[in-house]
Amino acid sequence: MTKNIWLAISTITLIIFIILCIYFKCGIKDQEPVSQETIQDVVNEMFDDIGKAKAEKPAKVKAEPKKPQVAQPNYIEILSKKIIKFQTNSTKMDDTSIADSIVSILKKDKSISLTITGHTDSDGSDKYNKNLAQKRADSIKNYLVQNSIDESRIVTKSRGELTPTVGNDTEENKAKNRRVEFIGTKI
Repeated sequence: MTKNIWLAISTITLIIFIILCIYFKCGIKDQEPVSQETIQDVVNEMFDDIGKAKAEKPAKVKAEPKKPQVAQPNYIEILSKKIIKFQTNSTKMDDTSIADSIVSILKKDKSISLTITGHTDSDGSDKYNKNLAQKRADSIKNYLVQNSIDESRIVTKSRGELTPTVGNDTEENKAKNRRVEFIGTKI
């Protein structure tokens, strides 16, 4: 229905435009007699002008220079390199700077979910270490949630003493194994 109305309005507008052009081009306003040939010449001239306008190439519009696209960092890879270390039998972070950088990444890219895996050294029983590793992962999760990261984006796991990075033969090596690691994935 509205398409027909617009077609009718467009047709009426075109007719009025043609009449006004003839009126002013043919001198009707001065009340001079106008022949049919004069009106036809004016109409032909109008359509010639329209044809010339279509044939002319439109002026080139100067395109705005494209802004160089900055490559987004690979947050998944960055997260996989983050490790938080812990003291013996502790679930408390000594330094929150790494956790703060993780918060920053998760706020920048809301399409990332995070798996936090806790680890321990080999001191203590398997059951104790599994529980301690879970508490370490949960403590990091709680820190992230307290810093406005949606809890549904975070999963925690415990590996206990099962996957050391180095042997548990020295105090220095045991310290390397008391850690929490991160794996980011796209949601």
